[in-house]
Formats: sequence, structure tokens, C-alpha cells
Amino acid sequence: STMNKTQTPAVDSNAGSDQMLQHVLDRLDQVQAIVADELAVYRAAGNDELERTGQSVRLSVIIPVFNEQNTIARVVSRVAALPLDKEIMIVDDCSTDGTAEVLDRLQEVPGSRVIRHPQNQGKGAARRTGFEHATGDIVVVQDADLEYDPREIPALLTPILRNEAEVV
Repeated sequence: STMNKTQTPAVDSNAGSDQMLQHVLDRLDQVQAIVADELAVYRAAGNDELERTGQSVRLSVIIPVFNEQNTIARVVSRVAALPLDKEIMIVDDCSTDGTAEVLDRLQEVPGSRVIRHPQNQGKGAARRTGFEHATGDIVVVQDADLEYDPREIPALLTPILRNEAEVV
């Protein structure tokens, strides 16, 4: 059999892809290590309270939800487990898939509150509703589909708590 000229670059390309994949995996390990370190720092600070210029800091976590019955319980439990003083504002944007029933049970999670839209208004409206009800010093929006891991929230707060940034 004869080898086509396009086959050789594909082999070289795969080797480059393998190197790129390894680089990404190495970076992921570094990010996970940083997040673990930040969580350890916050736990050492007293689990439920962070200090910022001598004052207690309260976090508001807004979770806009629309048809996320398969992930919302995991998201809320991960947020609830964070070693931070927080309130969890879950805004249901008129889900139709059974999410409402899951949220009925999640209202019992300490510090959580479910707000329901009577009709679907979109993710932006759900965020605005959460902002209107938030009472924390710092506000974080957490997607309900686990695209972003709630365990990364403490690392996001670091620049704010160090007065290095107002928005992250």
C-alpha cells in the first residue's frame, strides 16, 4: 500500500496535540492546587467568617435556574458546603422540567432562599432578581448547570478580599 502525503502531517499533528493536551492537564493540576490552597487559607481563618479590613464579609451567591433538575441539587450542596458566611439566592425562571419540585426540598438548606418567576423572563432577568434580593457584601453568580465548579468561588474572592480588585 502507498502512503498518502496527507498522512504524515496528521501523525506530526497528533504528536503536537498530545503535547498540547499534556500542557493543559499540567495547568489544570496547578489551578486545582491553587484552589485547594485558597480553601485551606479560608478554613484556617475560621470557616464561617472572612476578614476584610477588620470586618466580617458576607457572600451572596445568586443561582439563576431554568430546567436544571439534574444538576441544581449538586450545585446548591456544593455552594452550601463552602466555608464562607453566605446566603444562597436561587431564582427559578419558571422551570417546566421538575426543577421546581427539587427546589421545594432545597429551601431547607440553611441560608438558601428560592425566588420564583411566574413566567420565563430569561437568565438576565433571573440575575437581576437575585441582585435585588442580595444582602451580601460580595455577590457571585453561579450557573446551575455545573459549568463552573462552586468550589472555585473562594479563589475568585481573593483579589477582592486583599483590596486588589473591586470586580473579578
